Amino acid sequence: MYSCFHSFVIGCAISVAALASAAAAQPCTPAWGTENELPGLTNPLDEDRDVGRAWSVFDEGAGPVLFSGGLFTHAGDLVINGLARWDGVAWSAVGGGVTGQDGVYALVTFDDGTGDALYVGGSFTHAGEVAAANVAKWDGQQWSPLGWGFRGGVPHTIVYALTVFDDGSGPAVFAGGRFIESITIRIRGVGKFNGTLWESTGSLMNEKVNALGVFDDGAGEALYAGGLFTSVGGITTNGIAMYDGSTWHAVGGGVGGNLPYVRALKAFDDGSGPALFVGGNFTSAGGVAASKVAKWDGQDWSSLGVGLSGWVTSFQVFDDGSGPAIYAGGKFTHSGSTEVNYLAKWNPGSQTWTSVGGGVNRNIYGMGVYDDGHGPDLYLNGLFTSAGGVPANSVARWHGCLTLPGNLDADGDLDSADVDRFVACLTGPGLVGDDNCDRGDTDGDGDIDLRDYAALQSGPFVP
Repeated sequence: MYSCFHSFVIGCAISVAALASAAAAQPCTPAWGTENELPGLTNPLDEDRDVGRAWSVFDEGAGPVLFSGGLFTHAGDLVINGLARWDGVAWSAVGGGVTGQDGVYALVTFDDGTGDALYVGGSFTHAGEVAAANVAKWDGQQWSPLGWGFRGGVPHTIVYALTVFDDGSGPAVFAGGRFIESITIRIRGVGKFNGTLWESTGSLMNEKVNALGVFDDGAGEALYAGGLFTSVGGITTNGIAMYDGSTWHAVGGGVGGNLPYVRALKAFDDGSGPALFVGGNFTSAGGVAASKVAKWDGQDWSSLGVGLSGWVTSFQVFDDGSGPAIYAGGKFTHSGSTEVNYLAKWNPGSQTWTSVGGGVNRNIYGMGVYDDGHGPDLYLNGLFTSAGGVPANSVARWHGCLTLPGNLDADGDLDSADVDRFVACLTGPGLVGDDNCDRGDTDGDGDIDLRDYAALQSGPFVP
């Protein structure tokens, strides 16, 4: 069947170049979505807890959807208890959410061999009706605890970060936060889930971990932890440490300042080579002056322009149509004399942070990227009530201009999985397909036939 497709494409009058040219003629300017497009998430008992903390994309079986986790309890009149599902049109509850203490702080999607699941961390005692000590797993149908979870944090236990890392024994979920143990296993700072129980990484941080990230400095991928800790197992680390799969190491002297800490980590190549972007509350990194943000390339620290005026809580890589870039969110209003209002985009050519649509009016805590079928957008959550002057109750969406015709599984690339879905979506000329197949109609004529297949060969292009 594939050879038939390729033969058709070769002789097709509608060329890939023509498709790209037609798309290029369509003007687009990134802009904020309206509140009607993305209704707010709230905590009616305490408006200062209308706050989201994390995002993750997860496919429960009907296609990828976006999940938001936080301290909120409602979407309109709908009770959601710290975890909500966004399908591009409306919010919905997720298995009763989580209850007890604060809510959700961290989300990550992972397949442990039994299928994809959404791993949820935070401060809670139950996930749905299931007892779960601050960490749990949602498989799209039901909740399950992750071992004995975590306990022992003061004033209470919180899992602040989740990520997937291969320490040499296969990919696994790692958790960072404010905890001391999992049942009788002493785990302070960072733990690994082996599919049954949480294991120690030998971390024994002297304070909490706020963020986890994976970065390859050329010697292989390593797990990085950032937080308020100053030592790991007696080794001075100053807010950031690296785990090579067996041992924790200091990272170039760490960060400095008045009560310095790290709160955000993200690997990204801004054109000058792969690096780990580090954000938090500090004034130096490895002795280099750096205001709240810095970059570690595996050997040296460097500043990012004049930095930002307040602490950084999150990073996200997003392509608004002008190419991939790293965005920072947090509790800052300026970069030098430039007003950015809690959200800034890094421009490596000019070594400056610039405003993104005027920013928002209060703190940002988490950022994610999701394609609802109309191209990827940047999603934010936090304590804000407006974005660029547009009402936005704790959640907002920055519309980009990048589209990927033929990207039927909405994962951001074109590959054999898209071809498989395309085959299932074929209707023939003049016939209308299922809504889930819309992205396969690359020529916009209302049907999905072999004329649409050319776009699967073109790769991404920018309108």
